[in-house]
Amino acid sequence: MINSVTFGAKRIGTVKILKRKGEHYVPYDADLVKLNINRRNDIRNLISIQDSWNTFLAYRLFDLCTALDLHIFNRKYVILLSEPQKYGRKDNLNPNKILGISLFIERPLNRYNKLEILQTNPKYKFGINNRKFTDIGQCLLNFLKKNFSKKPFKLTSSNDARGFYINNGLKIKGNDFVWG
Repeated sequence: MINSVTFGAKRIGTVKILKRKGEHYVPYDADLVKLNINRRNDIRNLISIQDSWNTFLAYRLFDLCTALDLHIFNRKYVILLSEPQKYGRKDNLNPNKILGISLFIERPLNRYNKLEILQTNPKYKFGINNRKFTDIGQCLLNFLKKNFSKKPFKLTSSNDARGFYINNGLKIKGNDFVWG
């Protein structure tokens, strides 16, 4: 297993999540990080997330980021939520400190943008007792709603996550959830 990998990651902000301290959760500053998916090294190292998380969505993220997009005007954004660490060309981003990940696609020629992937690190997903962190998915979703709100976005959800999206203000439209 790879312990650390070189990313061209850029810190774009800080958000408050909750971290377990004893029997309670306390506010904790987590970093929002944007990957440059046009850098070969960033794409190649998404494999470390796949290996670390070993989930379908982690593998799908890699496939979607590396796939040729036939719509040349579409722009893909990979946004991570991470425990604080160094970011940049020569610094290492430890995939074990990645708390959540999203893939957002701006589609200027379509009516809706697309939230393709939103996933919390499986170690911290909802329903796990005594998880170290909470509010990861909600913080990522709120960042996307605030920063990509120029036009509505939609997503398709698994049945497991339907309640999460409804509780966070998304509306059901056909088989999709829509924000905006």
